[in-house]
Amino acid sequence: MNVTPGRLRAIYELLQEFAPFDKWNLPESSLVTFELLAGKDHAEYSVDDRDRMCIAVNPDTHITLSQLVESVAHEMVHLRQDMLDRLPAKEPHNAEFRRWAKAVCVALGFDVQRF
Repeated sequence: MNVTPGRLRAIYELLQEFAPFDKWNLPESSLVTFELLAGKDHAEYSVDDRDRMCIAVNPDTHITLSQLVESVAHEMVHLRQDMLDRLPAKEPHNAEFRRWAKAVCVALGFDVQRF
């Protein structure tokens, strides 16, 4: 699959049109950087020292479009944590993350265990 930063941006924009993302007031895609990861990492959300938000995905670990969409959605939950100053450095998959992730999975039909 040909994964590009532009396609990650398009997936982000698509997901913003659906619940629960449409109520979360996440930043416009122009304010988020989309990058490709190399190595063994699957996907990540980060903020650099200049407060630039970034969603990065490893194209080698995403075989299907559904995997790619789920990963972007997962990182969007982390983005929400960050926007609300609730992104813990040590345990980003805390109870609050799991509650929001479950809402995403129920709304969009994702497997909550895999998410």
